[in-house]
Amino acid sequence: MSEVQNLQTGKPYFVPEPSMRPVTVNLGLFLFAAGLVFTANGYTGMVLSMLIGGVLISYGAIGWLTDMAWENNAGKFTGWESRSFRIGMGWYIAAELWFIAAFLGALFYMRVFSVPWLSGHFFESMWPGFVGGWPSNGPTGGPVEALDMTGPAVGTAMLVLSAIAVNWGLKGMKADNRGQMNSGLCLAIVFGLVFMAQQLVGLFIGEHHVGTGAYGTNYYALTGLHLFHLTLGLIMLLVCQYRMMIGHFDAKHHGGIEMASWYWNFAVVVPGVMVFLYFYWL
Repeated sequence: MSEVQNLQTGKPYFVPEPSMRPVTVNLGLFLFAAGLVFTANGYTGMVLSMLIGGVLISYGAIGWLTDMAWENNAGKFTGWESRSFRIGMGWYIAAELWFIAAFLGALFYMRVFSVPWLSGHFFESMWPGFVGGWPSNGPTGGPVEALDMTGPAVGTAMLVLSAIAVNWGLKGMKADNRGQMNSGLCLAIVFGLVFMAQQLVGLFIGEHHVGTGAYGTNYYALTGLHLFHLTLGLIMLLVCQYRMMIGHFDAKHHGGIEMASWYWNFAVVVPGVMVFLYFYWL
């Protein structure tokens, strides 16, 4: 451990000792990605690479988080470190939102521009009788019906309630009300799990799949991407819940919960509502 002078404030900030955590996580990411790519291209025996990569990622991430929690509880961090963590989380959330926006933008382009163009006069001789309505399975596919919105509407309502619960709990944490924070986290986790169950049912027993043209492909791409972010968000909330149980956080030091709530609100709830509006409402 060492302290280095902060050129902006003139105050020292904490610099941890060299660690193998980043190497472990990055090696795990490489092995997992390589195994996934080779398996998707028909190479057998690469599942082991994915498993080893997943174990390394989990081991490195858990150890890294544990180290940071210990450093924080030991009083190593100052306001500068807290600010840098928040800046990093803000940029991460922004990057994830742009990633999701690319998929939503592709869906918007197909719905508003591509499908009407394919049904226009220029392509009429190629696909006679094709009507550029939505949802569409394309000129060569059969008819496709819009997804039923009853179940997803309930799931999306649960997701919105989870955001309300997280922010209600965070408000309690700022007032040093640990009971309110615990209750808010528990409610958010339960609501998030209910939404996840509803989404998984729709994915595995639903009538649409990747082969049902642009509509089904985008449905699976966006829903799968959102489920990935939902899983990460639930892990964050569960970690915060555990840390609350062992006495971490107080009214002045609760940056972990605050950043987890940002992620939940902007990378989980907002995209979930957008996916619902795109596929079930609009």
